[in-house]
Amino acid sequence: MQKKSDKKSVKLISLNINPRDLSIAIVGLRQTAYLDQTIKENFDISLHQWNKNYDNFNKQGTVDGLNLDDIVSQLDPENTDVFGFSTYIWNQEFMTNLCAKLKKKNPDAKMLFGGSQAGGYGEKFLEYCDSADFVIRGEAEKSFTQFLLSLLTGDVSDVPNLFYRAGDLIRTTIPVDAKQAKKASFLSSIADLPMPFKDEEYRKFLDESPVPVVAQFETERGCPLSCTFCSWGTNLALRRRKEEDVKEGLTFLLDHPNVRAVYIVDANPLIHPEKSLWLTTFLVDVKNKMEQKHGQAKAVFFELNPEYIKSPVVVENLAKLGGDEFAFGLQSTSDQTLQKIKRKFDRDVYETNIKLLRSYNPDANIKFSLILGLPADNYESFKSSLNFAINLRPADIYIHDLLILPGSEMYRNPEASGLLIEKHPPHRLLANKTFSRKEYVMAKHLGYHVKLLHYDKQLRNDILFFSESLCKRPVDVYYKFIMLLENSNIDTLNGELIGDVSSERFDYLTTTFMGIDKNKKLLRDLFETYKTNPTMTFSIEGTKLELSIEKECDKYYEFEQKIMNQSNNT
Repeated sequence: MQKKSDKKSVKLISLNINPRDLSIAIVGLRQTAYLDQTIKENFDISLHQWNKNYDNFNKQGTVDGLNLDDIVSQLDPENTDVFGFSTYIWNQEFMTNLCAKLKKKNPDAKMLFGGSQAGGYGEKFLEYCDSADFVIRGEAEKSFTQFLLSLLTGDVSDVPNLFYRAGDLIRTTIPVDAKQAKKASFLSSIADLPMPFKDEEYRKFLDESPVPVVAQFETERGCPLSCTFCSWGTNLALRRRKEEDVKEGLTFLLDHPNVRAVYIVDANPLIHPEKSLWLTTFLVDVKNKMEQKHGQAKAVFFELNPEYIKSPVVVENLAKLGGDEFAFGLQSTSDQTLQKIKRKFDRDVYETNIKLLRSYNPDANIKFSLILGLPADNYESFKSSLNFAINLRPADIYIHDLLILPGSEMYRNPEASGLLIEKHPPHRLLANKTFSRKEYVMAKHLGYHVKLLHYDKQLRNDILFFSESLCKRPVDVYYKFIMLLENSNIDTLNGELIGDVSSERFDYLTTTFMGIDKNKKLLRDLFETYKTNPTMTFSIEGTKLELSIEKECDKYYEFEQKIMNQSNNT
């Protein structure tokens, strides 16, 4: 294919987990860059996006269910000057593999990586990914603009927050002083950045989408908290979009026929009382207007911390949002774990706000997430956290393997957290001195199957009612029933071993398995069998769980021994 113009061709690439709108990250990069007239005259920036294909997962020749050779052909690397990869924990493998194939087709093309995953690794990412040429750290709108301008002069030394290759060396423009480096990595204000929903191609993408999608929306950046597992940044200053822009953007998206729901991507959108009041009041007002106009309203969902919601009016507003999804990042209830990860948890405030929300709206779509493998956690404390979540009767429970995110405190100093992680990206957890590999897999098996059973409202209500009648903890009733399930011939994992299944993959397996009415009936009938003899004992011998435990323990034995030796020497 012949190049159409003399402008330099820049292609920005995004990969989504699920069908969503056009990535607001790459839309915003192009919007900001095109504010510069020189860039507009000299560069043609195009946006390219794919969604993971879970139906093709693990098929030969694919990554994330996609055929990379087909994508390379679509991207026309021979006539492209710059490829930009928006890289996150969920798409790093796809991006690095795609980059290698594109570089092979055109060695002269510049390969630029950004996003929290690549930026957090910085120099290590260039060591790990041979085909990458540049990495931008932090918020990239201004750095990306400067990077494109530098291509016209051939000198990248003035591009802020950049890692780059200079012969066999890797150099950076990031200040040596840690405080200055942190300050340089984020914008002092985002109030005047272009709004993605106003972009012509973004709107065209929505207009032409074959199915309604979830739209992403940003009202602020930063987080004042300092959780050690998180890459948002320790006490990173909050910077907000203009209130009028937020209201205009949310109204546009919630009124668009091809928007199924809006996901507010902020770390803690309701952490400040003043903003939480006007935002929730506005969302209730828009919901009422959309119901009058269309007969129904779209869902808005975001992650929340109930402890930081101080106003009963805000809780009432949230309840009025009806079917909207409320995702609460519980993570753990263990005092020792919470202290290690520098996270506050007030059990009484948490329960009070959840109950208040339920009193206003008994059908509130509440979801909790727990992280498996956190420092100082173990099998029993994880079960206690899981039981706390079950008792609050959420619509869903997400169980996530601990991921060591670049840029987080846990990534910078895993030893202080009692963790041993892989030397190279993506730095998976190898060992935890308080959580043996056997108990880790057992906890994962329990947590994942609680999520699976919880998916069926009738079944979860039956389990809770039965546990109350026995005066037993719900988590213990779940455990017994899951062991009966494990010893039956019902395959909930499509032949896969629990040790190999990611939380993302399990979400897909859950919806696939529970989407079949026959499977729901099998589980309900099995629970009726369990109720006739709830004290029955089971063995995991000969089950898929035993195979998974054996495989995991063999794989990680040397790492477990290493971390225990470290523990004994301290």
